[in-house]
Formats: sequence, structure tokens, C-alpha cells
Amino acid sequence: MFADGIVSVERLTEGARTLLNQLATARRDVILIRHRLQTIGQLTPSAIADLDRADEEFRLSIERVRAIRDLQVDTVTKINSLEVGEE
Repeated sequence: MFADGIVSVERLTEGARTLLNQLATARRDVILIRHRLQTIGQLTPSAIADLDRADEEFRLSIERVRAIRDLQVDTVTKINSLEVGEE
């Protein structure tokens, strides 16, 4: 019944994995920038605050993407189990 309109669990997890990898890379870049600024003696209090905020936002985004992925996978799994029950 729903097969044509429901995305597969594999596709959901693949998309989430791609997004999580991009967010993790961005978060690592923030850490690298902080280290480079510190190394050259240019890490100001303002830069520290901005980089801390950016790091926290990326961390929260990663948590949210994981939670959304888990909810989507759970929903698709439940819908698929309903379809099997209808056959």
C-alpha cells in the first residue's frame, strides 16, 4: 500500500550518514581553526567565544540528525510491518 511513497531504511541511513559526516567535518574544522589561531597567538576571547558557540551548534546538530534518523527509521520500520500484516 505505502511502498511507492516510503523511503527505504537503507536510503534514510545513507542520507543521515552523509549529513553526519559533513557535520563532523565542519566540527573538526572549527577545532582546527581554534588550534591554528592558538598556535599563531591570535586566539582572542571573542574568537574563543565564537568558536565555542560554533562547536556547540555543530554538536547539537549532530545529536538532532541522529535523533531524527532514529525516528524516521522507526517510523518506516513500523509502516513496513503494517504492510506485511496486510498481505
